[in-house]
Amino acid sequence: MFDIDQMRRAEQAMREATDFAQRIVEEVQVPLLVLTDLRIYTANAAFRTLAGLPAEEVNNRMFPDLASRLWSVPDLRPMFDRLGSEASSGSGFNLEHSFGGEEGRVFRISAHAVAVNSGRVFVVLVEDITARKRAEQVLERERARLAGQVQVTSEAPGRTHEELHALAAHLLTSQQEERREMARELHDDIGQKLALLQMDVERLQQRPPSGPEETRSRLAELRDRTAAISEDLRKLSHRLHPSILDDLGLPTALRQLVEEFGAAENMPVSFRHQGLPDKLAPEVAGALYRIAQEALRNIAKHAGKTHVRVNLAASNGRLRLTIRDVGEGFDASEATPSGWVC
Repeated sequence: MFDIDQMRRAEQAMREATDFAQRIVEEVQVPLLVLTDLRIYTANAAFRTLAGLPAEEVNNRMFPDLASRLWSVPDLRPMFDRLGSEASSGSGFNLEHSFGGEEGRVFRISAHAVAVNSGRVFVVLVEDITARKRAEQVLERERARLAGQVQVTSEAPGRTHEELHALAAHLLTSQQEERREMARELHDDIGQKLALLQMDVERLQQRPPSGPEETRSRLAELRDRTAAISEDLRKLSHRLHPSILDDLGLPTALRQLVEEFGAAENMPVSFRHQGLPDKLAPEVAGALYRIAQEALRNIAKHAGKTHVRVNLAASNGRLRLTIRDVGEGFDASEATPSGWVC
């Protein structure tokens, strides 16, 4: 005779943990796959929407065959073979593929190998970057237009041709660089963590712990990892668009940004604001917030340990954002037009 109550409770806890992990994977907005032997082990809702297929037509399909059928992607098997033969976990490849002619679509497929027990799985990110590519074309045309106006604007006091060119290049490329960095974080960090979490839960369900103590320990570990992923997603969402801007306004958002910067960089910081209108246009608030972000990032990179003062003031219908530090800085005579420091 055996007391099966504990076993049933453990099985119920594992089912709940599996469901919770699956819900997290489903909520990720980036199309994400996990492959075993090039077969789709799991695919989230974002991928199914991109593919236009239900789960039963996606799961357990050979991914190279599915990608070829849906988007005319060349055979990916050789790339996965090379990736699978590399020695280090975390290696990967990126492929951009266009189909449908000049007005067609552009996809980027990124894959990374992840060691699991004695074998490996592939974590795959599939992005439709058509809109991004078209935006880059528009930005390139705008850059060319701005370059044609440099001769006139370079006569403005205190601005050389090189400074204007560097500033224009920085403004046009900084947003794309930030988006690429976030995409890498989603794929290389959060995506792999989610995939491994789901596989660990599946293994826990297939091989239940031997007793309640081990069950509690394993579930606590899964809970902590899930909480860490949730916090990573919150931070990434905040970087994409800090909700505090909409909820509490620019002064509160800037104060939080400055305090978080001081804590992260171990620097003394201060923030003041005065005379601000009750409400700012969203595009103005967003632009000022991003400027402050970039300036603080440059301070952390170039100034060393210093005291930072941020001031936002309104006067005569104008807003002035001032960011000052007393750090080491850099030698202006050695600066090149290839970059811009706020």
